[in-house]
Amino acid sequence: MCFNLTPIESGLNATGANADVDQYALRPTSNARGTLLIYLNGSGGSPRGAVISPDTNVYATARAQGLHVLAVSYRSDDAVAQLCATSVGAARDTCFLATRTSIVTGVAQPGAAAAVQSIALHEGVYARVGAALVALNVRDPEGRWNQFYDASAGRDVARALRWSSIMVAGLSQGGGHAALLARLHPVQRAVMFSSPCDATALGEPSAWLTWSASAWQTPSANLRGFGSSRDTLCTTHVAAWDAMALPAANRADDAVVCTGETGHGAPIACADNAARWASLFAP
Repeated sequence: MCFNLTPIESGLNATGANADVDQYALRPTSNARGTLLIYLNGSGGSPRGAVISPDTNVYATARAQGLHVLAVSYRSDDAVAQLCATSVGAARDTCFLATRTSIVTGVAQPGAAAAVQSIALHEGVYARVGAALVALNVRDPEGRWNQFYDASAGRDVARALRWSSIMVAGLSQGGGHAALLARLHPVQRAVMFSSPCDATALGEPSAWLTWSASAWQTPSANLRGFGSSRDTLCTTHVAAWDAMALPAANRADDAVVCTGETGHGAPIACADNAARWASLFAP
């Protein structure tokens, strides 16, 4: 089963960034695992960008593994690296984390880039996910989309979502947000494609990426990374995986780069990587 719905159709404000962009929702018709995959696109992209063909794409692969899938449209037009490019030293590190937190929560944070200081709650990832799940449960009650949130939590989406039944994944900027969600919440798994990319001017991973049991709600064993050694856009993703303490078995930098694709986009855009997608989402 597949559904398209925009944030507007989910009941959110029409003035929000990318509020009229289709979000994709898929669910298995059998052997459902009771796990939701939230997918976040990269900078300047949309949920449509991960669909390289109707049958061969990250979403269809995740559904074949028994996952419910929700690819949300959110405020992602500007690259976080560019938004924080003018910040230097400690302010740069602060900018990365504060800007990402603003985009995820829909609440502007101190130290965030100027471009997101005007963000509205309904533009944040939390609001987009929460509204979509509620709308999907009305449209498709047999799909049991309500198993992934606690309606009694009301408007507090971060508290309502049942994070232990949720995987998060994304490409580039979206993968960085997936990492942040894994830091903030005890997700079942986080999958980072060609990401995270937050780094200092010297090419060192941003401090917020350093995994510790006290700072992260998700164990490092539940983190996954998939990229390409031919990635010239996000050259620090492997160093970021090191900082996040990803086990060797949970990472691979050998994505096939199909003709016409870039090393940065290939991990989700090249169909020759489909078997790897399946392993990333497998039980």
